[in-house]
Amino acid sequence: VMHVPLVIASKCARTLEAEYRSMVWGRIRLWACSMGRHGTERGNSVAHGIGGMTVCYSLLGLLILAPSTAMAASKVEQQLAKLAPEERAHQACILRGFDVVRKDAQLRGADRMKTSIFGRAVLAGTNLNANGGAVRVKGHWYAMSFSCTLTSDLLKATTFSYELGKEIPKPRWEDLGLWQ
Repeated sequence: VMHVPLVIASKCARTLEAEYRSMVWGRIRLWACSMGRHGTERGNSVAHGIGGMTVCYSLLGLLILAPSTAMAASKVEQQLAKLAPEERAHQACILRGFDVVRKDAQLRGADRMKTSIFGRAVLAGTNLNANGGAVRVKGHWYAMSFSCTLTSDLLKATTFSYELGKEIPKPRWEDLGLWQ
């Protein structure tokens, strides 16, 4: 029977706490706690994986983060449910849109998205088409068209596809309702 030194548990807890503080909403990670070959104060050698590396598969982290992530998602859904159906659809698509566009290297710094800048977005059933949208990336606005499919209650977007247009010149921002 192998006894896990308290030092390992303590180090894992500190790593979990640090990861929890720096966690991006909706992302759950596995954590690794590194330990030297000597896992106790007396210097008894404890073999934990390759080269003395202790890997903490964070079941504790999943137990801590999954409920908080679920609670956060639930709170977002509660707030969306308070909106009129069309506005709810716009906001749900924008939330999904950020997850998608930030994977594009050019759009990694996206922090704002609008659905109806050059033309009104159209909601037809569970599909929202925004041919006149815009996205702000690192202080610059770009034209964007996107299409989004939503659940029947319009609380979640299930798909999001987009096409990025040209940069919108700063002198046009005020007329279009855009800002720095």
